[in-house]
Amino acid sequence: MRFLLRYGEIGIKSRKVRARFEHRLVENVKSMLLRAGVEGLVSKEGDRIFLVCDDTNDNVCERILGHMFGIVSFSKVSSVSSSDVEEISGYVCGLASKWGGGSFAVRCRRVGTHGYTSMTAAARIGERVLDANPSLKVKLRGPDHEIFIEIRHGSSYIYMDVTDGPGGMPVGTAGRVAAFVMDREDALAAWLMMKRGCMPLLMGDKNIIEGCLLAWLPGLKFYENLPIERLIAYAEHVLVSKERDVKKMEKPDGYTIFYPMAALMDEDVDMMIESMMA
Repeated sequence: MRFLLRYGEIGIKSRKVRARFEHRLVENVKSMLLRAGVEGLVSKEGDRIFLVCDDTNDNVCERILGHMFGIVSFSKVSSVSSSDVEEISGYVCGLASKWGGGSFAVRCRRVGTHGYTSMTAAARIGERVLDANPSLKVKLRGPDHEIFIEIRHGSSYIYMDVTDGPGGMPVGTAGRVAAFVMDREDALAAWLMMKRGCMPLLMGDKNIIEGCLLAWLPGLKFYENLPIERLIAYAEHVLVSKERDVKKMEKPDGYTIFYPMAALMDEDVDMMIESMMA
């Protein structure tokens, strides 16, 4: 099984920063696979990352990717070792033969130099599908079936579904932060910092930490018997707090406290906790 992974905000960084963030995202995926006991090959091609694993592990991989900060979306893809439109059409026609009827659309994207445009390729492939399946009809808006094709240099990747990822930045790209987790709101505060790339150094209720955050962390850094002062030092004197009352927010000297939940309403907190626990 091959997955195509997409990122968003990473792509607007400078070339040097982008390369570092891409590397961290790849390493995070590898770490999560290793912890799950899944063998997989993770590689980068341009602005895409690919994960190849055994078909029996595709559900585990989907869960890992759905909990991987930095991934905007991902898809199960089939690959064709060619950028030739006729060869791609042959594969797509095989997929379309299983639909029985209804409407369809072909969406094409290219990377590299080819003797056709993306629009031309989509039109040609659509024509071949219609020739092979007369019961189908083209409908560009709201079709029953959508075929997505990414032609990348000499290879093509074909998929029909796009699954949303959590977005954000890869954990480990924005420094460390100390988090004292005793309940779900504490965990949510740490989770929101993780989404911005921070690696939390965790102390508190281990059951809450593992139940809320383990699925999102490529490396669980839990400190059970460490003095608080040392944990804060390890986090470079940066802490995170769940506090939402401005009057109660501290402004200490010598270290920084982030309040990622400051602007959230109760319903926002409840919704985000559901997302964290999913």
